[in-house]
Amino acid sequence: MSDMLLQALKKKLEGDVAVAKANVLVYKNNSVGIGEHPELVQAIELEVAKAAEAQDKLNMVDSILIMQANDNKEYLAD
Repeated sequence: MSDMLLQALKKKLEGDVAVAKANVLVYKNNSVGIGEHPELVQAIELEVAKAAEAQDKLNMVDSILIMQANDNKEYLAD
C-alpha cells in the first residue's frame, strides 16, 4: 500500500515539474501575450522555484523507494 502511495506521489511531482517547465517555455516564447505577468523575470523565477521544489521532493521519494527495496531484499535474505 505504501509503495502505491509513494508511486502516486512520484507521478504527481513529475507532473508538477512538467507544468512548471511548460509555464517557463510559455513565458519565454509568448511573453507579449501574457498581460497578467508584467514582471516576467519574477514569474519565471516562481516557476523555476516550483520545479526545483518538486524535483527535490521527487529525489527524496526515489530515495525512500530505493531504501524500501533494499530493506525488502535484506528481509528476504534473512
